[in-house]
Amino acid sequence: MKTVRLLIKAKPERAGAVRAQLASLHGVKVHAITTDGRVFVTIERENERQLAQELEYLSRSPDVLDTMEVDGKENSFGGAE
Repeated sequence: MKTVRLLIKAKPERAGAVRAQLASLHGVKVHAITTDGRVFVTIERENERQLAQELEYLSRSPDVLDTMEVDGKENSFGGAE
């Protein structure tokens, strides 16, 4: 199992829709969402290829402005694990 922790920057007015979309995906856990459109998630997939496909899918969403992998060595989600 491969895991990636992401900070997704969504359009603030569409962050709720992005959260709902992410929450509906198997293996995706939404940890937090902020009023300025930051969505903190963990994505688990069977292999790196599937992770790459998921990241590509997310980056093409018209409501997503940017995605950034978060270093998994520290608890960057403020105790959300």
